[in-house]
Amino acid sequence: VLDIYDGLSDRAILSNILLKTALLYLCKATYMFSNIIFVCDKRRHLRMGRYKYKTVILENTPLDPGANLSKNFPNGDVTISIVGNMTKRRGAEVVMCALRKTQNIRFVVAGYLDDYSKERFLDNSRIEYLGVVSPEKSLEIIASSDAAFAFYEPDTENHIYASPSKLFDCLSVGRPIIV
Repeated sequence: VLDIYDGLSDRAILSNILLKTALLYLCKATYMFSNIIFVCDKRRHLRMGRYKYKTVILENTPLDPGANLSKNFPNGDVTISIVGNMTKRRGAEVVMCALRKTQNIRFVVAGYLDDYSKERFLDNSRIEYLGVVSPEKSLEIIASSDAAFAFYEPDTENHIYASPSKLFDCLSVGRPIIV
């Protein structure tokens, strides 16, 4: 069974065409030898080509957390949540710039940090880092914020075809999203 949440060849930013082609063929071989392939949305299903017949769509959307999470709004300084990967290439510099240019914004961050982000975030008094959390906890974090950041750069096929899970999360708890 193959579960395609992020396609390996779609995630790679490679300038070497031979390496990119080899990675694509490795993925196709995996499709060929899998009995069932799970994808997270219809757009990925359409990209499965001749392997569509053994592909099942399991939508990457959260369950409705209920109205309780969306009723309470935070007080005090503006709080922006970031849930997911935070790297130099994926938004860490934007966060640091926002902190330099404002005085009343704080960030609550949960997920994986690269070394660049750890170096800047862990000792910053306006950034609260919570580590890796469950999907349920991530909804609580977003609901306790004024807004949430989602960093998507259309620099890989995966980002172009990514399911908008952060958008669904924000909508489910009634918070705006900054993309």
